[in-house]
Amino acid sequence: MKIQLGALAALLLMFVTTGQAQQPAPLITNVEGRHTIDLNGWWQTIIDPYETGYYDYRYLPSTDGYFKNAKPKSPSDLVEYDFDTSAQKNPSTTVRRSKPAFLSTSAPRTTWLMCT
Repeated sequence: MKIQLGALAALLLMFVTTGQAQQPAPLITNVEGRHTIDLNGWWQTIIDPYETGYYDYRYLPSTDGYFKNAKPKSPSDLVEYDFDTSAQKNPSTTVRRSKPAFLSTSAPRTTWLMCT
């Protein structure tokens, strides 16, 4: 009798939890009538494994991150990245054709992209 009650309780619990599943998000409507931007093409990429392109040493948003795309004005300026000479990636290609640097999963990283 105890086994039957346990099985009945488990079955009831399964039905109760599946009945409360989340509803799917509503679909986007009128896609043809919306302004769209084509993102195909080549993108300059910088792999940022330590997220130094956004955060400063206090882990606060930096005022001069990679998103500024800064250029050194003099040889003493400390700009350690350059989108112009960085690797290029075509996001429409498959993952198998990507360069090994894009496939590395050894550490969390941010990939900065700039459309060329």
